[in-house]
Amino acid sequence: MHLTNSSILLVEDDEVDALTVRRAFRELKVTNPLVQRSNGEEALHFLRETPDAAPCLILLDLNMPVMNGIEFLQVVKQHPRWRRIPAVVLTTSEEEQDRIASFDLSVAGYMTKPVDYQRFVEAMRTIDAYWTLSEVPLPDRPVGARDRAMTQPARILLVDDDDVDRLICRRALAHLEPQPVFADAASAEEALRYLQAHEVDGVLLDYRLPDMDGLDLLDRLAERSVDERMAVIMLTGAGDVTVAVEAMRRGASDYRSRTSTGASRR
Repeated sequence: MHLTNSSILLVEDDEVDALTVRRAFRELKVTNPLVQRSNGEEALHFLRETPDAAPCLILLDLNMPVMNGIEFLQVVKQHPRWRRIPAVVLTTSEEEQDRIASFDLSVAGYMTKPVDYQRFVEAMRTIDAYWTLSEVPLPDRPVGARDRAMTQPARILLVDDDDVDRLICRRALAHLEPQPVFADAASAEEALRYLQAHEVDGVLLDYRLPDMDGLDLLDRLAERSVDERMAVIMLTGAGDVTVAVEAMRRGASDYRSRTSTGASRR
């Protein structure tokens, strides 16, 4: 492959297919580390947890539990750092709608998995040759704590009408150094008033608010042209993939399910 031996992310829930990919890479002497995740949610978690080591290529199955390949692409292609990572779909699906949906989401290639192993090796050889010759820009690295000595604590606005959930978010971020400075808003209007008077580095935004939902608040933030450097993370219920994708489309920097933050789901 290329890009200084960066990893390749394989998003595949079938262990036999994953073993076939590994075997083909060994035969082709592809030395890039192969990282496997079993569904879209796990793959997104990997991308979040390794911001300084983004993969040079994503090999993606479509039919997976929890979050399928199309839903994964909908999030990745909205993300400012991940959208330039080339993704190649490897799937058993021959449905034309899957092919169209994949290319609508800017995949670099779509390949139906051959049943015959040698044909599969040739398919992998084609991918290897293409990406070895291609000059793909590296994904942007986030400018943040890893790139500068942080002498000032992060300023975080918690937008949630549930006192317990706000407390859980505070505890989840208590390990950061220096300790963040938190402010609370129990409604969307309260959050807008606070942001009009104060600068913050990040917003943790509940989807369900008493006066409007989190998606509408994202629209209001866009209308007010808030600081583009301010990260807005939508907090959703576990499995609310549609909300997560729509949040990214409307300008959220990322999303997290309540289960990943430890907050309750209402």
